[in-house]
Amino acid sequence: MNLTTRQLQVLTFLRHHLATFGLAPTYAEIGTALGGISRGNVKSLLDEMKAKGAISFSRKFRSIEILE
Repeated sequence: MNLTTRQLQVLTFLRHHLATFGLAPTYAEIGTALGGISRGNVKSLLDEMKAKGAISFSRKFRSIEILE
């Protein structure tokens, strides 16, 4: 799996959020943590990360899981 720098930032934030709160962050929380990017851009990043096998998620709220 070859993640971009931005995708690695998302992965780091996901790990931190899951460890701290015990649940996945919302798209808005991820966007805020990455400097205020839009939820659409967050969705694109997550879709790319899912395609690369780094994460999985469903349509359920806060369903992001780290696979690596």
